[in-house]
Amino acid sequence: AADPADLGSQAVVIATDGYPSGLLGDLEGLIVPTRGQVIATEPVSAEVMDRVLPTRRTCIDWNNDALYIRPSPDLSRVLFGGLTGTRPRDLRDKAARLEQSLKRSFPDLRDVALAHVWTGRCAATADMFPHLERRGRITYAGGYCFERCRARMSARRVTLSSKSTAGRLNPSTSPSAAAVPREC
Repeated sequence: AADPADLGSQAVVIATDGYPSGLLGDLEGLIVPTRGQVIATEPVSAEVMDRVLPTRRTCIDWNNDALYIRPSPDLSRVLFGGLTGTRPRDLRDKAARLEQSLKRSFPDLRDVALAHVWTGRCAATADMFPHLERRGRITYAGGYCFERCRARMSARRVTLSSKSTAGRLNPSTSPSAAAVPREC
């Protein structure tokens, strides 16, 4: 890896999720690329959004599959995703399964139509924690496990820390990750 000083920087973060770049060294072998699917509803009223997501925070159900629900950035739509690594492979079939799960879980959305569906690569790790490693002034990060907020905040703290960090960091227990805010 290049020296951060050669780039005119005090620190460099090399981060990836479902698209390992070959730049993560041995950390890359711990990251398992998978596919995630997301559906987005047509715009919903503020009253419906208040009932479905009163805090406007992302919610994740880890019971069987990483299903999550969150508002769109403009707060007008509901985004619902999951079914990572599952069959069927056809996106229309996965969208139908996600829609069924969304409407079963949130009856206030039963009459709301879907507007969009998409898929993309994401990644997980065997222990379901993002992996971070700092070597000198370079921080490597990957395998966000559908939890970008905690991984991003942990990487920022590790990178900005003046202390050298050896080995891998578990963002849920690392002192550098203490007090990660609930919202990102």
